[in-house]
Amino acid sequence: MGKLVALALMVAACQPMYRGKSEVMHTPDPRAHPPVPVEEIVYVEDCNFDFHRRAPVAHAVPSAQLDAQGDAQLAKAQAAPSPAVRVDLVNDAIETYSRALHADPYDADATLGLALAYDKVQRKGCALALLTRLGELGNHSKFSSSALPVAQSVPAHTQWFKAYRKEAIRALNLP
Repeated sequence: MGKLVALALMVAACQPMYRGKSEVMHTPDPRAHPPVPVEEIVYVEDCNFDFHRRAPVAHAVPSAQLDAQGDAQLAKAQAAPSPAVRVDLVNDAIETYSRALHADPYDADATLGLALAYDKVQRKGCALALLTRLGELGNHSKFSSSALPVAQSVPAHTQWFKAYRKEAIRALNLP
């Protein structure tokens, strides 16, 4: 019985799988496929934020510590898995950098960090206003020693302010 089953399997294995001729394969149509539409990023050109207002600071945290917190929040936002989490982390970074500027209005690192955070949420007007402020700090005789190196570091980072890079460099008004 076992030999009979083996013989039946061998005979079945030697038979063609399909009966008749196979279909002829046709070459695909060489016409170009329509391009995939790419959404253009729409930046907000205006900025209605008053950089000269003085808001009360809830607790005295050193500006450098707030700068480090804002940098960490922006780094987390880049690695965030979803857009909603990314936006929340960038908003937290904006609040942290704003608190740092309230603690020390002449902090160049907080000014640049806030400009980068505004760039992440397509607030071009606010980013350019902050870069102009950073350039003014760099050209000021009293603050140039700390602000000028920060302002001069912007052109070296080619991924910053990518969509409006020339305007950003021009806003710095570097010597």
